Amino acid sequence: MRKFIAIAAVALTMICAAGCSVPQRLNTFVNRTERRAYRYSIRDWEYSLHRYESLVMQYVRNYTYYTTAEKRMAMNAIGRYHALLVKAGVKEGASLLYELREYAGALQDVFAQDVGAFVDFLRDVLNMGDEKIFQLRKRLYDEFD
Repeated sequence: MRKFIAIAAVALTMICAAGCSVPQRLNTFVNRTERRAYRYSIRDWEYSLHRYESLVMQYVRNYTYYTTAEKRMAMNAIGRYHALLVKAGVKEGASLLYELREYAGALQDVFAQDVGAFVDFLRDVLNMGDEKIFQLRKRLYDEFD
């Protein structure tokens, strides 16, 4: 009995998948992505982009067989998906800027209190030699005098 139910479920899924055209599946995929995008991680976006590219390739392969309405639906879905990618990129960029701003504030406090820490930072993190550090110090003093 279990095998029959499993086979029936697989057959039903195949029939439903065959009944939906690629533009409809693309539109459904983008609708689902729009609903869930606010909580996507970078890994989720990578998976989503892979799935999206697969659907677009299927759409392009069979482009001549679609009606004008299906083509319009697919183009609308493609545009909406690209807008989601831009929004996600802006969101990630903004969060990175906020994070950098917090680090910059912390570094500023450390460097203002301890010149030695600043020199160590230049040596260790930026791999600056003593000669370059001396030149930078001279330039900074010349700027602010």
